[in-house]
Amino acid sequence: MFTAIKFTASYSSVVTRAISMAYYDSTSDSLKVLHCSTLECTASTNTVADNTGASGQCPTIIAGNDGNPLVFFEDRNKTTLRMVKCLDVSCTTSLSKILVPGGVVDGNNVVAIRSDGTPVVLYESVDVQELNLLSCANALCLPCGG
Repeated sequence: MFTAIKFTASYSSVVTRAISMAYYDSTSDSLKVLHCSTLECTASTNTVADNTGASGQCPTIIAGNDGNPLVFFEDRNKTTLRMVKCLDVSCTTSLSKILVPGGVVDGNNVVAIRSDGTPVVLYESVDVQELNLLSCANALCLPCGG
């Protein structure tokens, strides 16, 4: 199982709000987001965020400026970089899109959010084993200049 965890807020390394986690569910071959409504995770919502088939491996989850999760992940063959933009904190409603087409992406990805809310994604290419930077023009991750 591939897992990523996000804290929605913190203070002095102590979690003061709920936790969201993105993971690949091999049984359903999908990306899921688990959102704990309490610090103890005694109440939670588990949502299928992307079930387009072979999706959800190597997820990276991060909070957007709106507080809702953004999840970047690869397909089972590790050749396509995809993104889910959750429209609510529990990710019960979301938008999914391909950021980098098939045959290009290999390995894990790293994501950061700029102060203006736009993501920057660092990923490895499968062909030449080099790092690539995807710079998004907005929170829905449209590439700059395109």
